[in-house]
Amino acid sequence: STAFRRWSMSMPPSRIGASYVNFLANHDGLGIRPLEGILTKKDLKIFLGTLKKFGSKFTYRKQRNKSVIYEANISLMDALSGTIKGKDCFSFKRFICAHAIMLSYEGIPAIYIHSLFGTKNDKSLYKKTKSKRSINRHIYKFKDIILELEDKSSNSAKIFYELQNLIRIRKKQKAFHPNSTQYTLNLGKNFFGLWRQSNDKQQSIFAISNITNKTAYLNLGMLNIINTEDWLDILSKKNITMGSN
Repeated sequence: STAFRRWSMSMPPSRIGASYVNFLANHDGLGIRPLEGILTKKDLKIFLGTLKKFGSKFTYRKQRNKSVIYEANISLMDALSGTIKGKDCFSFKRFICAHAIMLSYEGIPAIYIHSLFGTKNDKSLYKKTKSKRSINRHIYKFKDIILELEDKSSNSAKIFYELQNLIRIRKKQKAFHPNSTQYTLNLGKNFFGLWRQSNDKQQSIFAISNITNKTAYLNLGMLNIINTEDWLDILSKKNITMGSN
């Protein structure tokens, strides 16, 4: 979280008329090169070792006559199935949390279609094609994905409708305009937070995520909240009382 916050604080705002495009995964998997200079070599080694345990393959490039990983070929669902300690029961919440952070960022969000369905590694396709990138390119039949989404208890349906709800909420908020003001908050190791403010200064949103595997409490006094204003949790639609956690 410290490295992520430090990187976020260093990002300059985009120019009016231009925009960042934010995404977590694409048809190749997870790009590793952007982590250069953000994670230490030790942390990067631990990170890649964890992805390997979750079924990741790796694509390499030559750097100073050495083979260096530049791409982790793994589905985002499998990549977020656990921590360095192994797989756990928080994969769904972790997956949704990662997208909630991405959707709250300055710029325009982009979601790989397989992330919409929580698609897992396609080991069979990889064996068939011998291409590492195939592991994150499962081929759905249209009728099958429709059946999955109609079964509200399926993993695909739970992820699809939860992400759809987050996107629907985001679209209604002026503070999430691609060029609206953004500040990265320093809330310690348990939380990652952004403050977004609409260009007309009429709406502020604090996008706070608990990135631990435990219940954590945040004192609202740590945020730059104006006491005389009315505040609402836009996810639960509950009013927020100042002085609460």
